[in-house]
Amino acid sequence: MKYIFSDFDGTLTNEAGLLTPAFHDLLTLIKKQKKTLVIVTGRSASWGHFFLSHFEIDYVVAESGGVIIYRKDNIIKTKCLSNLDKIQKMEKILKKKFPSLVWGEDNVGRLTDRSLEFESFKGVKGKKTLVKLKDFFLKAGVYYTVSSIHLNFQMSKNQSKWSGTQFLVNKIWKIPLSILDNDSMFFGDSLNDEIMFKMMKLTFGVSNIKNCLADLKYPPKTILKLPGILGPLNYLMKKD
Repeated sequence: MKYIFSDFDGTLTNEAGLLTPAFHDLLTLIKKQKKTLVIVTGRSASWGHFFLSHFEIDYVVAESGGVIIYRKDNIIKTKCLSNLDKIQKMEKILKKKFPSLVWGEDNVGRLTDRSLEFESFKGVKGKKTLVKLKDFFLKAGVYYTVSSIHLNFQMSKNQSKWSGTQFLVNKIWKIPLSILDNDSMFFGDSLNDEIMFKMMKLTFGVSNIKNCLADLKYPPKTILKLPGILGPLNYLMKKD
């Protein structure tokens, strides 16, 4: 397998969402095996730039497919795949209509979507707010995904981790998507990874995916024994 696609939070971090030395171990192993890592994440474009500027990573599909950050000729480039004006207008509407929403701290670095802290929707009051919010999204034509830490919303129906992956492969790498069938794998842990589990042939869920497994219509083909970053690292070391 030449290409490794992976979610970040809960998959390349520990279960608490923190970076650990195991992440460096994984990058070293991938380089040694001469594979290409693509982080496919709901995190912001600014996080994508952080990955490329601080680690030996060349490709990030960020904001759940809304932004591609990649290195070309040693220059970090950004490609936005969604309308920026629409998301800015919707953000203003939501802040007025739902003043109690807890916005993600990373929104300052987002371009094509916005994040809400998923923890804030727990409890009786939070669950009621979530029901009202989802109803509003449905009527307003707003689309959303849920990760292990955020509820991310965007204005494009076609914006997903898979649409971003398609753009990267077809338009930036300039290779047929069919190459992925026999030469790639995907690691994930949450609901917003479902489209990748559905569309890719070789897929893995780290063990902490059990928290949302019952809600997945398209689960990963294989569930690894270990949680978080230890799952992919162990598998690539051929210990799982």
